[in-house]
Amino acid sequence: GVDDRVGVAEHRPQFLGHVRHVWPEHPNQRIGDLSWGGTLVCGEVVVELGDLGDGGGEPHALAIQSLTARQHVYVIAAIAFLSLVSGYLLGEHSSAVWPYVDSFTTWASVITTYLVARKYHENWLYWVVIDTVSIPLYIDRGLNLTALLFVAYVVIAVIGYFKWRDHYRANGQVVTA
Repeated sequence: GVDDRVGVAEHRPQFLGHVRHVWPEHPNQRIGDLSWGGTLVCGEVVVELGDLGDGGGEPHALAIQSLTARQHVYVIAAIAFLSLVSGYLLGEHSSAVWPYVDSFTTWASVITTYLVARKYHENWLYWVVIDTVSIPLYIDRGLNLTALLFVAYVVIAVIGYFKWRDHYRANGQVVTA
């Protein structure tokens, strides 16, 4: 439906979920219900990921799911295309030392964040690659503690993959990756 007070649609794309602006005095007020004169600084924005169903109810938790081989191809192709385009642009118009690696880690992170939000358990494998590629990037820039942090991220991603895989299998599903 449409909220007549501000003229915004209540239906939101399924992958976004509910977006609410939380004010201490009105904790359940949705962002679409705010007047245009309000400010978003005095509160906290909460994004609830999940399937909205009919668009009016509370979101429900997504089950862990698995990417098909075709979906992996699409994800990898999107990362490669975006990395090549922005790597070229960075190389031509900036002083980036490793423009293609910077572009890869950025675009792979953006796309993998979507996989996390949709609970594809293979997201952890993508994070292992992204974080591993990031380590020499940070070492090269003299950010050794950040590189060490990314080593920890690799360990966390490996553990996350196996935990999600085990949960996925425990629910009678077949892991494809």
